[in-house]
Amino acid sequence: PENLCRRFSKQKIVICGRSYQIKLVNPIRTITRYELGQYQLQQIEGNENITILTNTSIRKIEDNRVTTDDDKSFTFRYLVGADGSTSTIRKHLGLKTKRHIGFYYTVPELTNELSWYIDPGKMKTAYIWEFPHQKHTNVGIYFDPGVLKPKSARHCLQEHLRNRGYTQNQQAFRSAAVNYDYRGYRFGNIFLAGDAAGLASKGTGEGISFALVSGREIARLIIDPAHKTEEFRKILKIKNRQELLFKFYETFPPHQALLFRTFTKLMKYKGIQKMYGS
Repeated sequence: PENLCRRFSKQKIVICGRSYQIKLVNPIRTITRYELGQYQLQQIEGNENITILTNTSIRKIEDNRVTTDDDKSFTFRYLVGADGSTSTIRKHLGLKTKRHIGFYYTVPELTNELSWYIDPGKMKTAYIWEFPHQKHTNVGIYFDPGVLKPKSARHCLQEHLRNRGYTQNQQAFRSAAVNYDYRGYRFGNIFLAGDAAGLASKGTGEGISFALVSGREIARLIIDPAHKTEEFRKILKIKNRQELLFKFYETFPPHQALLFRTFTKLMKYKGIQKMYGS
């Protein structure tokens, strides 16, 4: 919903101190996870066939039955795991997981540019983001802990905050795992959606749009088993293209800045943006 979002028709990419502006075919919208969740909740509250349990976790899954941490038990015909990058449902299915990490701060300063900062010499394959929201700016670093140590990543982020003049409140520091390891979404009568399925992008960490599409497609498939899931196939193609490109980027560390500049220039073309999901 437009009243909960900020909308950006262009983005700024800063590579080793040099700035580029890209006009976007499809505008990017920012919204807090909480506001998005509350908006979704409002769409289903009050329906007689829906029961919502809060502050409840699944303790056990067996024989088409789930048991919660307060010992309540529910049988199911279908189970949809939309429980994020540390998904209990995914663990139950015995699927391995590969994750990147995001460190971020919520700062009170408001900015008007949606920005990405890349500096392979300092951050290797990581990037720092500045995403303005309605009442704050979200500033963070997305990185592969196997390439850049978490301590170094946090140092890079704090240095960026100081250089940009942002308020550093340690209580506002957060971290999150990002599961990009897609291994399927249907396992009999159990489904995985969003980050639980590993649908986040390995290269960018972006996952909300893919999560929304996957949840919608799974619901349609449950209602109509003949549903073709074309939208799901489309996001998988985009994810695969992104990760093939990122693998190429990872392979040539000495040339990463040049490769990123080249791709940034190509992103000015509408066809390239659509091909890679922008």
